[in-house]
Amino acid sequence: MKRAIIIFTRVPEPGQTKTRMMPALSAKGCARLHTCFLEDIKRECGKVEGQLFVCFTPDDGRERLYPVFGRGEHYISQRGSGLGERMYQAIREVLGRGYEACILMGTDVPEVRSEYLERAFGLLEQNDVVLGPTRDGGRPCTKRNVCSESHRRAGQAPPSCPKAGAESRKTYRSRSKIRFMADNL
Repeated sequence: MKRAIIIFTRVPEPGQTKTRMMPALSAKGCARLHTCFLEDIKRECGKVEGQLFVCFTPDDGRERLYPVFGRGEHYISQRGSGLGERMYQAIREVLGRGYEACILMGTDVPEVRSEYLERAFGLLEQNDVVLGPTRDGGRPCTKRNVCSESHRRAGQAPPSCPKAGAESRKTYRSRSKIRFMADNL
């Protein structure tokens, strides 16, 4: 199975990223923290078989990501009007390049380990979508081509990644072959 991992991120610019950490950290400190998160995530992703994609915003920020990811990684500028649409477009582009499974995750999971990513890819061999909880109640998304196909045919983007809870589980279980990972990152 041809696999991809999408890191969905802002460019770590002072005053533009991790702003909820202010005033505990300076704007420069927030950007440095974000860079550290990216470095940790990249290290773990590098232990997993699959192509790494960096889906970033703003559009002119690619070169500012080179110190972390280098020039050789695959970069995708975020497109779309809302978070859900931007995530959908990233997944759609990667799957459109012939990848059969992809994991999309944000940068607020610096504790992610390669074993967790491998397990998610293993679950994607038998499931269309796998959602794994995080400590803050969010869910990093992992998707396969089959899931996105219905949205492409309908000409619409899927909803944003759901928060944990009974309502999102009911919604996603009503679709085909959805699997929820039980343990947190």
